[in-house]
Amino acid sequence: MVYIMKNDPDMLNALEKLESLSPETEAAACIAAARRFATMKRVVFDSVIAEHMAEADNDGERLALEEIGRRGPRALARQFLEEAETWGPGGGLRLALASTIRDLKKRLH
Repeated sequence: MVYIMKNDPDMLNALEKLESLSPETEAAACIAAARRFATMKRVVFDSVIAEHMAEADNDGERLALEEIGRRGPRALARQFLEEAETWGPGGGLRLALASTIRDLKKRLH
C-alpha cells in the first residue's frame, strides 16, 4: 500500500495539474486528432510514424508505433473518436479523472 504524506509538494502539484484538465478540451483535442488522421494520406502517415520511431526511447514505444503504423491512419482516427467519447458526460475517462481527484484530495487534506 502506498501512503501519501499530507501536503507533499509533488502530490499537491500533481493534484493541481489533474484539476486543471478539462474533459471538454481533451475531447476536442481527440476530435481534432481524429480529423487530422482521417484525412491523412498513407504515405504521409508512414513518414510521421517513421519519424517518431527514430526518436523512440525504448522498445515498447517502438513496438507501439509499429502497431499503429500497421493499422493505419483510419484506425488511429477511430481510436481518437472512441477516446473523445470517453471524455464526454458519463464517459470512463471523465469519471476516472473525477475519482482520482477526489481520492487524492481525501489523502492529501
